[in-house]
Amino acid sequence: MIDSAQSSTFAELDARLPGVSPEDEAYVRGFLVHILPQGVPTYLRRVLSVEPHSDDPDGIEATVEIFDGGKMFLKLSGPDGEEHLRFGFPTGDMPFHWHARTKAWRRLPSFRMRDQEKFLRSVDRLFKALK
Repeated sequence: MIDSAQSSTFAELDARLPGVSPEDEAYVRGFLVHILPQGVPTYLRRVLSVEPHSDDPDGIEATVEIFDGGKMFLKLSGPDGEEHLRFGFPTGDMPFHWHARTKAWRRLPSFRMRDQEKFLRSVDRLFKALK
């Protein structure tokens, strides 16, 4: 039987992870909300780490957990109205997009090798037709 008063192992592990300040969390959340279209919710679950930006002394680099539990790397810089966002994913993770019809964030489907080859043949035919 599970004791509801017993703490979660995940909560205990999360508590041991180095955290980010509430100010850094608010900055990253606010930045993402500001650049998303009106009415589209953020894909951010939580901010895992924040460090100074390697190229911009006023910017930051953050590792975040996104809607499906995956990780994403962000580089945020620029003043209000001139925000710059660069992002990346761990090797093997697929990008994602806002699916307006279902009103949900979704991963893009990964291409199987057969699909990649078919796609490349189509592109080759298109370029030959344009010549």
